[in-house]
Amino acid sequence: MGTENFILTYLGEHPDNATPREISQRFNITVARVSTVLKHLEAKQLITRTINPADKRKFIFALTDLGKQKVTELSQNRYNDLIDLVDYLGEEDAKDYIRILKKLAVRNA
Repeated sequence: MGTENFILTYLGEHPDNATPREISQRFNITVARVSTVLKHLEAKQLITRTINPADKRKFIFALTDLGKQKVTELSQNRYNDLIDLVDYLGEEDAKDYIRILKKLAVRNA
């Protein structure tokens, strides 16, 4: 999944307060990179940019209906990929995989 898709998903999860700085901190990328990606998403009409009412110098970004549709597609694709992975691994290996992912998530938290 590319940066655009990660940011779209983040915007779907944070519909009221997504700022470039918050996105930058969440994905550990520069604000400049976030701004570039946001401009591309805006050009594709997947997001909107509005002035932050709390600070008129800043912007808040949100998904358009087209952006919401794209996030739904991304979610469905991730689900299908996960189902394919579980089918490939089998029940025991899938359980081991999930156990290891949980262990890594705790380590990286």
